[in-house]
Amino acid sequence: MDSTDQEGWFRLGLVQWQLGKPGDAKSALEKVLKIEPQNKDTWDLLSRVYTKLGLKKEAETALQKAKNP
Repeated sequence: MDSTDQEGWFRLGLVQWQLGKPGDAKSALEKVLKIEPQNKDTWDLLSRVYTKLGLKKEAETALQKAKNP
């Protein structure tokens, strides 16, 4: 996949999340944020991924950025 394909990385992260693979979802979603750091949908999903991975502080930060990127 093209390293600048924001939509592709988001979709991959979403599918990985739906498949119960939060670690893989995290990697893909973090790539989206390197391309577009203010993507609210990505921050929102990433907050859930971080929560699932037990990364409470990161989850709280991601949730805040989802509300106010």
